[in-house]
Amino acid sequence: NGGGSGDNAMLNIPCDICFPCEIMDGHAKLDKAAIAKLADNGCSAVIEGHATVTADGRAMIRQLGLHYGPHVMTLTGSASSIL
Repeated sequence: NGGGSGDNAMLNIPCDICFPCEIMDGHAKLDKAAIAKLADNGCSAVIEGHATVTADGRAMIRQLGLHYGPHVMTLTGSASSIL
């Protein structure tokens, strides 16, 4: 399930900052449930890699007051997106 609402063990690991990338589970997308789970486990920031956060995930980031680095601003997209 790519990290969304389904059971994903990676989301259960406490962290300060999450750096999701597109190769996480092949096609990871962090939706609002995934962002809430990360926040519950102590995550305070998401630095996105190549559009891995859904629109409702970004809304949840804002709602929870987490720090957010969108992939287009952090230049963390895949190599093919910058070549």
